[in-house]
Amino acid sequence: MNDNYSDLQYRDELDLINRFIHKLKCLYHQMTPLTKLLELLRSEFPQMFNLNNDLILNQNLQQLIYANVVKDRDRPTKQYCSKFIKLLIEILERYDKEINEELLDLLMSDYVGGGASEHNDDDDDDNDKKEYIYKSYYIDNQKWVTLKNEAIYNLVGMTTWGAAYLLSDFILANKQLFNEKTILELGAGTGLIGLVLDQVNSKSVLLTDYSPVVLDNLKYNIENNGIKIQDLINVEYGDEQLQQNLENGDDTKFKVMTFDWEANLDDKQCEAFQSDIILGADIVYDPSLCKYLVAVLHRLCMKNPSTVAYIASTIRNQQTFSTFQQELQSHNFNITEINYTPDNFVHPSPYIYDYTQIVLYKITLK
Repeated sequence: MNDNYSDLQYRDELDLINRFIHKLKCLYHQMTPLTKLLELLRSEFPQMFNLNNDLILNQNLQQLIYANVVKDRDRPTKQYCSKFIKLLIEILERYDKEINEELLDLLMSDYVGGGASEHNDDDDDDNDKKEYIYKSYYIDNQKWVTLKNEAIYNLVGMTTWGAAYLLSDFILANKQLFNEKTILELGAGTGLIGLVLDQVNSKSVLLTDYSPVVLDNLKYNIENNGIKIQDLINVEYGDEQLQQNLENGDDTKFKVMTFDWEANLDDKQCEAFQSDIILGADIVYDPSLCKYLVAVLHRLCMKNPSTVAYIASTIRNQQTFSTFQQELQSHNFNITEINYTPDNFVHPSPYIYDYTQIVLYKITLK
C-alpha cells in the first residue's frame, strides 16, 4: 500500500513539474515581463514556490529549465534570456544554493562573445544592423508557432500587436465560421492570423500587406512554420498572370500578395481579392487611411454582398477610431461588436495580452 501510494505521489509530482515547465516555456517564449511571469506561475503553481514567494530551484528543476526553456538563447532574444537567468541566480543566491553549470555557461557566453547582436537571417548590411525577436506561441492542437518580429518599431507590420491575439482567439473559438470559406486578410503583418487559419478548414487564404519588407517577413514566417505559400508579391494587379495564378494556380491553400488600399481597382482587379470573409487586426491606426480601408471593404462587399468582415482594433486614439466608425456608417455598413465572453473567444487564451482596449467588429453591408 505504501509502495502504491509512493508511486502515485511520484506520478503526481512529475505531472506537476511537467505542467509547470510547459507553462513557463509558454510564458518565456512570448517574452512575458519577468515580474508578470512569476506572478502567473505563482498563481497557477503555488506548490512550486516557498513561503517567501520565491521559486524553489533544485538542481533537477534548473536542468529542466535549461533543456526545455532557455537552451536556444537567441529565442526570443539574448537580452531576455540573460535577464531570466540572472533572475534565477538572484533567487539561488538568497538561499545560498548552487546554480546549474549549463545555465551559468549560457549566461557567461554572452560576455565571452562580446554581447553579440541578435540573430538574423539576412545578409545585407542594413538588415545585419537590425535586431529581431522570435516569439513562440503554443496554440491549437498542441502546435507551436514562431514569429519573427523587429525589435524596434520602425514598421507597424513588423510587430505582432494585441488585436491579432484577440482575433486569433476568436478564430480558434469559432472554427465553424471559417469552414470551406475563402479568406482575405488585410494588413497581415507578421502572419499570426495566417498561422492560426492553418488550424481551420478554410478553402483558401490570401494574406496581403503593402510594405515589401513586411511582405518578405510575412512570407518567411509562414514558411518557417512549415506551411507552403504561393508568392504573388511581385505580380501587378493588372497582370493577367495574377488572375491565372488565383484561378488556375496550384492547390496551395495560402497565397501572399501586395495590396495597396489607395489604388483604384477595376472590377477585374477587384476579383483578385474577392472572398467570403475579410479579416484585419490592428489596421485602424492612422486616420488618413480609414477612408481607404473602408472604401476597400465597401468595394469588395458590393461585389459579394454576403461577405463578412471581422476587424479587431486596439483603441489607442479615440478620434482615429471614431473616424473609422463614421466611415463605416457613411458606407451603409452594419456594425456588430463581438463581446469578450467565453462563448466568443478561447479561454484560457494562449497569449498574454490586455484585451480591455481592443474591439472586434463584425461588419456586413446593410
